[in-house]
Amino acid sequence: MRCLVVLLIVGGFWIQNTLSAATIYHAGRLIDGRSDELQTEVSIVVEDGRITKVVPGFLKPAEGDKLINLSAHTVMPGLMDMHTHLMAQHSKESYTEKFFMEESDYALRSTMFARSTLMAGFTTVRDLGDNGINSVSLRKAINEGWIIGPRIYTAGKSIATTGGHADPTNGLKGDYRRDAGPVEGVINGADDARKAVRQRYKDGADLIKLTATGGILSLAASGQNPQFTDEELKAIVETAKDYNMVVTVLAHGAEGMKRAVLAGVNSVEHGTYMTDEIMELMKERGTYFFNAQTTAAARSIRGLTSTNRHWDRPDFFRELPAESARGRTGRASDRQPFQSGHTSQHAQRYESAADCRRCQKGLRGHCESGSWDRCTWDSVQFPELQSEH
Repeated sequence: MRCLVVLLIVGGFWIQNTLSAATIYHAGRLIDGRSDELQTEVSIVVEDGRITKVVPGFLKPAEGDKLINLSAHTVMPGLMDMHTHLMAQHSKESYTEKFFMEESDYALRSTMFARSTLMAGFTTVRDLGDNGINSVSLRKAINEGWIIGPRIYTAGKSIATTGGHADPTNGLKGDYRRDAGPVEGVINGADDARKAVRQRYKDGADLIKLTATGGILSLAASGQNPQFTDEELKAIVETAKDYNMVVTVLAHGAEGMKRAVLAGVNSVEHGTYMTDEIMELMKERGTYFFNAQTTAAARSIRGLTSTNRHWDRPDFFRELPAESARGRTGRASDRQPFQSGHTSQHAQRYESAADCRRCQKGLRGHCESGSWDRCTWDSVQFPELQSEH
């Protein structure tokens, strides 16, 4: 039986605790992500934005403390989605709306996507590609408490080669078809590659995202060909390390994927045509695999926007379980939720993690660092939950 779950994440959002007062959560059931045992009737004490202790029984709050009664709910750490795009939602208008929307329009709309992501239970996300400024500003607005949303780690504008999956001029004609450069995330050669990484750093990105191969929703002819040379990949990885930034790659085709892994990227997204050889290389090098759910996304809008010629090949939609590599893996959706509140399709992708018995054993897989000990909890107060003082 599916249980109702309340997700706590303390520290990065709009809840502010005073220095003298504590917030005490009375949890009817607690899944802490460390133990396989479900705890019942516990108190979670939060001080200065951090969980300071979890004790059996329901503590009586001291004068000035805030009590949130979740005795009828199950409490667990917030879920993490390692591949989202909060600026836009794929639809048949995705490729035309950029002609009719201002950057401010995208920014305002993304606040709605951020809120619905949080309310679907996702309290930390990686935003892997936008116009270069949207998610950086969205991250700031959330951290400042101006709006409600998850903690964001953003790549800003994805890096591509000319005509590659993330070239913003793909498919454009006439005067719109220009020669984009590193500032816009398009590189040709090692020097361009270094400049593009430094530009992402300048823009305020947390990590680097590059499109090592073609993509499913690309306007380019191929969805799987390699799109970076070994020298370009090496320059990106080395420069990112100089700036203490990790590198993740969109990769569907095997050759581009292999080149990226050998170059030392930190993680691979999608992995549609991943081979046994690539799996072994990833395990040897400690490369993470985030099996972003591209298959369902592509099927849901097949034929609406893309000219990619590989969509109708049955093996293109081959399911590759993340567990098959028995290496470092995590969960990723490659989307933001539709506007359907707490029961969004985004959350339904993680249905197994919301199942009480399964999430006790599988929650650690959502930790972006791969080590639960390095994860932090933050606190989210859901509006519909009434507090008692």
